[in-house]
Amino acid sequence: MIKLDATVQKHIIGMDTVLSEELFNEFKRARSIAEKRYITFKKMMAHAMDASNRECLVLGQTNKMLNS
Repeated sequence: MIKLDATVQKHIIGMDTVLSEELFNEFKRARSIAEKRYITFKKMMAHAMDASNRECLVLGQTNKMLNS
């Protein structure tokens, strides 16, 4: 397993742990542990990107309000 830095770990801790039925079925169909790791990693990175985009949006709106 790869070791993730503290920034990524922070986002994973707050991650929604409920899988969609589609993602769960994809995970069940995976034949190897490598495929299962890839699916898990893909989900974790998508969540980190969503959280990062949300933070950027909030910071952008805050800066806009402060500069007005």
